[in-house]
Amino acid sequence: MSATSRRPLPGGLHLAGQTTTPIRKLEAKAEGKPPSRANKVQVGAFVSDETRRKLKMLAIEQGRSVNDMIEESFQMLFDKYTT
Repeated sequence: MSATSRRPLPGGLHLAGQTTTPIRKLEAKAEGKPPSRANKVQVGAFVSDETRRKLKMLAIEQGRSVNDMIEESFQMLFDKYTT
């Protein structure tokens, strides 16, 4: 099969050596987001099931969200390592 008889690739991609359409960065708008997520970004980490369970239980015991507990832990790390 020659390069001229192939179907175009999805998303404006082309075969090597041909020009491509630049991919636009997707930007999330604050509109449509819950107020708790406005002007925030998601940060992820892989933790053990046990760590996740402990975090969820601690959040329940404190009557707070897991997100709130994680934000507090970040602040504690910043306080400890930046003076």
